[in-house]
Amino acid sequence: WRGASERANDDDYVFPNSRGAVWGEYDWDNWRDRVFRPAVDQAGVVIGRPYDLRHSFASLLIHEGRSLADVAVQIGDAVAGSRRPDSNRGPLHYE
Repeated sequence: WRGASERANDDDYVFPNSRGAVWGEYDWDNWRDRVFRPAVDQAGVVIGRPYDLRHSFASLLIHEGRSLADVAVQIGDAVAGSRRPDSNRGPLHYE
Protein backbone atom coordinates (compact mmCIF):
# COMPACT_ATOMS: atom_id res chain seq x y z
CA TRP A 1 0.00 0.00 0.00
CA ARG A 2 2.91 2.30 0.62
CA GLY A 3 3.96 2.30 -3.03
CA ALA A 4 0.48 3.36 -4.15
CA SER A 5 -0.02 5.89 -1.38
CA GLU A 6 1.19 9.37 -0.67
CA ARG A 7 1.53 8.21 2.94
CA ALA A 8 4.82 6.34 2.93
CA ASN A 9 6.06 6.96 6.46
CA ASP A 10 6.15 4.19 9.08
CA ASP A 11 4.05 6.33 11.44
CA ASP A 12 1.22 6.91 8.93
CA TYR A 13 -2.11 5.12 9.31
CA VAL A 14 -3.27 2.72 6.60
CA PHE A 15 -6.83 4.11 6.79
CA PRO A 16 -6.55 7.66 8.13
CA ASN A 17 -9.40 10.14 8.32
CA SER A 18 -9.43 13.16 6.01
CA ARG A 19 -6.94 14.93 8.32
CA GLY A 20 -4.49 12.00 8.32
CA ALA A 21 -5.35 11.05 11.92
CA VAL A 22 -7.00 8.03 13.52
CA TRP A 23 -10.76 7.85 12.98
CA GLY A 24 -13.02 9.44 15.56
CA GLU A 25 -16.69 8.71 16.29
CA TYR A 26 -17.85 11.01 13.48
CA ASP A 27 -15.61 9.24 10.95
CA TRP A 28 -16.90 5.79 11.98
CA ASP A 29 -20.54 6.91 11.87
CA ASN A 30 -20.03 8.52 8.47
CA TRP A 31 -18.34 5.43 7.01
CA ARG A 32 -20.95 3.09 8.48
CA ASP A 33 -23.81 5.12 6.99
CA ARG A 34 -22.23 5.77 3.58
CA VAL A 35 -20.37 2.50 2.93
CA PHE A 36 -21.04 -0.32 5.38
CA ARG A 37 -24.84 -0.28 5.62
CA PRO A 38 -25.41 -0.01 1.84
CA ALA A 39 -22.96 -2.90 1.26
CA VAL A 40 -24.71 -5.05 3.88
CA ASP A 41 -28.11 -4.27 2.35
CA GLN A 42 -26.90 -5.05 -1.15
CA ALA A 43 -25.34 -8.34 -0.01
CA GLY A 44 -28.58 -9.29 1.73
CA VAL A 45 -26.89 -10.39 4.94
CA VAL A 46 -27.63 -9.59 8.56
CA ILE A 47 -24.71 -7.96 10.37
CA GLY A 48 -25.32 -5.81 13.41
CA ARG A 49 -22.10 -3.83 13.38
CA PRO A 50 -18.76 -3.88 11.54
CA TYR A 51 -17.04 -5.29 14.64
CA ASP A 52 -19.04 -8.51 14.21
CA LEU A 53 -17.01 -9.22 11.06
CA ARG A 54 -13.95 -9.64 13.28
CA HIS A 55 -15.46 -12.82 14.71
CA SER A 56 -16.33 -14.12 11.26
CA PHE A 57 -12.79 -13.46 10.06
CA ALA A 58 -11.30 -15.28 13.06
CA SER A 59 -13.63 -18.24 12.53
CA LEU A 60 -12.67 -18.48 8.86
CA LEU A 61 -8.96 -18.47 9.74
CA ILE A 62 -9.47 -21.22 12.31
CA HIS A 63 -11.48 -23.22 9.77
CA GLU A 64 -8.51 -22.90 7.37
CA GLY A 65 -6.35 -24.56 10.02
CA ARG A 66 -4.41 -21.47 11.08
CA SER A 67 -2.90 -21.61 14.57
CA LEU A 68 -4.62 -19.65 17.31
CA ALA A 69 -1.48 -17.57 17.75
CA ASP A 70 -1.59 -16.60 14.05
CA VAL A 71 -5.30 -15.79 14.30
CA ALA A 72 -4.62 -13.60 17.34
CA VAL A 73 -1.96 -11.68 15.41
CA GLN A 74 -4.29 -11.23 12.43
CA ILE A 75 -7.11 -9.80 14.52
CA GLY A 76 -4.85 -7.76 16.78
CA ASP A 77 -5.46 -9.74 19.93
CA ALA A 78 -3.26 -11.21 22.66
CA VAL A 79 -3.03 -14.95 23.30
CA ALA A 80 -1.05 -15.04 26.53
CA GLY A 81 -3.06 -16.64 29.28
CA SER A 82 -5.97 -17.56 27.04
CA ARG A 83 -7.97 -20.52 28.28
CA ARG A 84 -10.30 -22.97 26.64
CA PRO A 85 -13.84 -21.92 27.55
CA ASP A 86 -14.82 -25.57 28.16
CA SER A 87 -11.84 -26.57 30.25
CA ASN A 88 -10.17 -26.05 33.60
CA ARG A 89 -6.88 -27.44 32.31
CA GLY A 90 -5.02 -24.17 32.16
CA PRO A 91 -3.67 -22.09 29.28
CA LEU A 92 -3.77 -23.31 25.72
CA HIS A 93 -0.53 -24.21 24.00
CA TYR A 94 0.15 -22.50 20.68
CA GLU A 95 2.26 -23.48 17.72
